[in-house]
Amino acid sequence: MDITMAEIRAFNAVVEQGNFSRAAQSLGVSQPAITAQMQKLEGRFDTQIMERNHGGIKLTDLGKRLYKITQQYQDLETLIHQLANDDLTARNRDIQVATSSPLLFLPLTVEFRKLYPDANVKVVNGTTEECKAMLLAREVDIGMFPVEDGNPELSKLSFHTHKLVAIVPVEHSIAKLDAVSVDELIRHPLIFTTKGAITQDFVDQAFASKGHFPEPNICLDGRFETCHAVHLGLGIGFAFVEDVPKDEGLAQVPIKEKPNETTEHICWLRSRSNVQGIRDFVDMALEKCSEKYTQEKFNSKNHI
Repeated sequence: MDITMAEIRAFNAVVEQGNFSRAAQSLGVSQPAITAQMQKLEGRFDTQIMERNHGGIKLTDLGKRLYKITQQYQDLETLIHQLANDDLTARNRDIQVATSSPLLFLPLTVEFRKLYPDANVKVVNGTTEECKAMLLAREVDIGMFPVEDGNPELSKLSFHTHKLVAIVPVEHSIAKLDAVSVDELIRHPLIFTTKGAITQDFVDQAFASKGHFPEPNICLDGRFETCHAVHLGLGIGFAFVEDVPKDEGLAQVPIKEKPNETTEHICWLRSRSNVQGIRDFVDMALEKCSEKYTQEKFNSKNHI
């Protein structure tokens, strides 16, 4: 089965653009040229790889499996282009980043722009699961979120560990505590976040560890909305320390029950480790982690 690069490019473009006409525009060819390549590709399989409906397309199970493979050819073309052009242009370093903790990770993107001022950096915010899905689908190049062990497709770099905290007004009685138990928190109105967000997963587990399964007073999508709701007296919110901005009107009180801390990672697809922008971003992050570790070690020694 001698599938050509032209067929693969056409197929990838149709999937990414959603129909044949936009795929043709993206590749700078005619729509009949895309149709011809797709007919050749589909003729190599015994079953359909996509269904056409209402001017769009929908991949079959076979088509989804094929696309997971053909996406890698785009990286191959990128690597060949980099090899053929020793004088790397800014375009080689254009990256897209997905993060569930923008306040923690945005300074890294600023540092990357300082190193490569002509590179384009696009940042997308989402839940951990949303960011992971985008990374695995190659919709972004770098992920910044907590990663569990056991996914052979991902490489990761530990960047920062922070604790789960309750967010309360500074005048609240809980604000005076060094740490708070869920046994105390359950007596108050609670503000929860979106299901699927790692923060809410940790909150649920902390309450469940003491046999509590509370219903929240209100559910909100984002951390900024949560902080605003706390200010308005709607209840107690939850977040990891570095995920909320400093606010003189709010106190962050650590949760006693475990799990009460998470490690944020910089992660990327192992198969894309040699793509220039990804490699440069990871190298920069490694240097920052080294500087951070050295500073923490220095501070620790000075406290002894």
